[in-house]
Amino acid sequence: MDLNKILNGLKKPTNNINFNDNYQNIILSNLQNKYGNKFKESLDLLNFNTSTLIWDQQINDPYELSPIFNQWSHLKGKICYISDSRESLRLVSNAIANESRRYIYSIISENTNSCELIKYFLNNTKKNTIHHNFLAEQQHLLSNYPDSVFSLRLGALKNDLSSAFPYLFDSEFIILNVNALKFCDAPAQDGINPSGLTSEEINQIAFMAGQSPINKYFIVYGLDNLDRDVNGVTFNAISQLLWYYNLGAVEKRLIAPDDLAGHGHEFVIQSSNLSENISFIKDILTGKWYHKLPFLVPGKYSHHQWIPSTYEEYLKASDDNIPYRLLELYDVFRGLEA
Repeated sequence: MDLNKILNGLKKPTNNINFNDNYQNIILSNLQNKYGNKFKESLDLLNFNTSTLIWDQQINDPYELSPIFNQWSHLKGKICYISDSRESLRLVSNAIANESRRYIYSIISENTNSCELIKYFLNNTKKNTIHHNFLAEQQHLLSNYPDSVFSLRLGALKNDLSSAFPYLFDSEFIILNVNALKFCDAPAQDGINPSGLTSEEINQIAFMAGQSPINKYFIVYGLDNLDRDVNGVTFNAISQLLWYYNLGAVEKRLIAPDDLAGHGHEFVIQSSNLSENISFIKDILTGKWYHKLPFLVPGKYSHHQWIPSTYEEYLKASDDNIPYRLLELYDVFRGLEA
């Protein structure tokens, strides 16, 4: 289904901007009426960029939105989706499962293993997955914390928020469980955990996600106890992170690494471990590093030919010691079908 038809069939956006093919960002809010009004009040406190469209409404049949979530290759902007429905992740996963394309997902949650909603999502989208990243999980809540290059626990993330960049940049979908935030910053969450990300930290993470030319979806779920958040703290926190996500997307968007001609320094390294040379490129405007996979990625995944990297990984590779994270990603991307 055409994205124009879906969105034009909805009620007009709150900020009365006409939808057109040149939009930058869309916030879709599907909340019960009394909560939708509170969320709108939170959004109204902030000065969103004029190219951001905001729909705040209760949709009787949320599954009419389902086709939006398999439009990645057609989107010129980004879509943020916030819902208090426990069906929201099922909706998104079913939409993704209806196509053949694979994606990278970054899931921000305190404990993925304890969330039945995200476990359903992971299982339902297996055939549509390149790999998952798990961010901000809390080791004391996990019986067996995975030692994986695709996981970044809460402590390591808080110690260096920029370490999230390689995970976020390559993720078409970013999924946030509000349980990842401290209870005091998001009291509408399920649980009362005093540990977690602060609203300031999730704002920085959202900003990095917004900068990515690959990311197209930011989904917020886990609003299970809105009644106990009488002061609307959770909606204020979500509105702020969406503002920073928009700022990254509209005003601070990064140049895709394969478009860095004239703005990047490329470094080519000979390796005794591979038959091919290894290439890195540094964006001289932002200081970001990227690594070129030393084999051809299938056409529909060519946007992953260059993957986000770090200066530290470049140093290791230049010392003929290819970082384990890169080796793992080689295996993942070699397994993609054409």
